[in-house]
Amino acid sequence: MEATIGEPLGFSVDGERLAVRRGDRIGTFRVHRSRVCRIPMGPGGRHLSARHAAFSPTGALALGTSDAIWFKEPKPDAIAYRVAGRQADQLEFQGETNLYAVSNVRFVRFPVSQEDGGRRRVGTAEQIWHGNERIGGIALDAKREKAVVSFGRDGVVLNLATGKPDFSFVGPWGTGGLSISDGAEWFATGYWNNRFSGGEQAHIFSGRDGKVVQKLEAGNSNTQFSPDNKWLFLSTPEEHRQYSTGDWKLARKYPIDGVMMLAGKVVFRADGKLVAVEAGHERVRLIDPASGEIRLTLTAPVQTGPGNLAWSADGRWLLQAHRDQTFLWDLQSLEASLRELGLGLID
Repeated sequence: MEATIGEPLGFSVDGERLAVRRGDRIGTFRVHRSRVCRIPMGPGGRHLSARHAAFSPTGALALGTSDAIWFKEPKPDAIAYRVAGRQADQLEFQGETNLYAVSNVRFVRFPVSQEDGGRRRVGTAEQIWHGNERIGGIALDAKREKAVVSFGRDGVVLNLATGKPDFSFVGPWGTGGLSISDGAEWFATGYWNNRFSGGEQAHIFSGRDGKVVQKLEAGNSNTQFSPDNKWLFLSTPEEHRQYSTGDWKLARKYPIDGVMMLAGKVVFRADGKLVAVEAGHERVRLIDPASGEIRLTLTAPVQTGPGNLAWSADGRWLLQAHRDQTFLWDLQSLEASLRELGLGLID
């Protein structure tokens, strides 16, 4: 594990404290290996690796694998348990009582309930989309009223209350990397062409009628709006590009280290004051989007591939989900150590 907060000067004799310099300040940083952990699956030392993951508003974690959906309660030492025998390539919560899951041609909603012992269970899946098209991805608005669904190049915006499309749209070939702004004013589509770069453009659409309002040169890309609607992050295999939604002009770039075939992933903290960006095969950087300052660099204990990032609503847990290695960062513990130096993720 690596948490970059300044220039390291050396460890204490017992190895429990690290002296660091940041600017003209020198302090010590307590080393806690509990800041990062894997997802336990029970006795025997087995750990869960996920294709995709999502947090509920209270911090329950849903994880999708190649053959099942798992839940983990919002406790540091909680063990993951299986709730459904179904592949899940993408998961999204709607409050605490509904879980949306996408896999290939299926887009379903599971009702979620809680048993007397505190564990959650899912009921029978309800089909949300009844077509036979292969689903490239979905994006839900913050209120969980709308869903953008892509099928290769075409797509629809669904009203989740009625299950009926509001309108359809046409994006770039290989549409993917969807996102929708708070209030559904806009939605954006990235692009995937099974090549390292080049090809189509990312599209930004009006959330009212699906008309294109802007196109951005991209190649392989993912998109993500900030919670305050001020920024759109457009991520490629080489870098993350931060655009202002006021004029769609490029504000900053953040490079991705090493060679990646897939576009980098981005997730905002719920208050929008920090954004986590994939910075390489095992690194995640926490950035202040207002200033562009890198506040923290997290390096997983072992190398992972490109995956999914998820951030709990309370800001404590940041998850790096990958089908080979999945890690859960305890940012509350990291924040406490930063405070010992008179620092913080946000001053």
